Amino acid sequence: MKILALIPAYNEEERIGDVVKKTLKYCDVLVVDDGSMDNTGNIAKENGAFVIKHEKNKGKGDALITGFNYAIENNYDVIITLDADGQHDPSEIPKFLENIDKYDIIIGARDFREMPFLRRLSNTITTFLLSLRTHQKIGDSQSGYRLIKTHVLKGLNFKTKRFILESELLVRAKCRIGNIRVKTIYRGEKSHINNLKDTIRFIKFLIQSLLW
Repeated sequence: MKILALIPAYNEEERIGDVVKKTLKYCDVLVVDDGSMDNTGNIAKENGAFVIKHEKNKGKGDALITGFNYAIENNYDVIITLDADGQHDPSEIPKFLENIDKYDIIIGARDFREMPFLRRLSNTITTFLLSLRTHQKIGDSQSGYRLIKTHVLKGLNFKTKRFILESELLVRAKCRIGNIRVKTIYRGEKSHINNLKDTIRFIKFLIQSLLW
């Protein structure tokens, strides 16, 4: 079984090297450098990752699509997506793999009680609505720590951008979705998610998805 860790990264030169080194203990690593203005891509490469660089910042959705296409083209069976800022502990990758026979997508669900209030509120709302839309239990709609079997990606034509694409995948894939508990790690990083604007975008996306 070929496993690829997909790490979208934007201006993460301080943390990306450590994330790559820890992740390489479990699988191959692809870093999609999404137009970083610092040394993110070079540091990732120096630490053993394969790197694809976007010349301009396109957003997380486009970075994920680039990684998805690479995984399919190179015959990977499984993708593990995780963030470049250290909020996901690579040592938890085996927990995802332990459940690989049960599900096609596995979401690493964090403990909402350990989140800042506005993020907790936004995540509670979007997680509840996405569970209704998919008719499956979604443990954490905003978690970027996921296992995805590549076969569910084939033929999908994504319509959204940014962070919404991760929710669109769950709606479009029509597959078995599971959840596991992962650590909630915050080190004072500023989230790239705008709680109000992205929640509004999410609700618009859900309404539009009913017409697909």
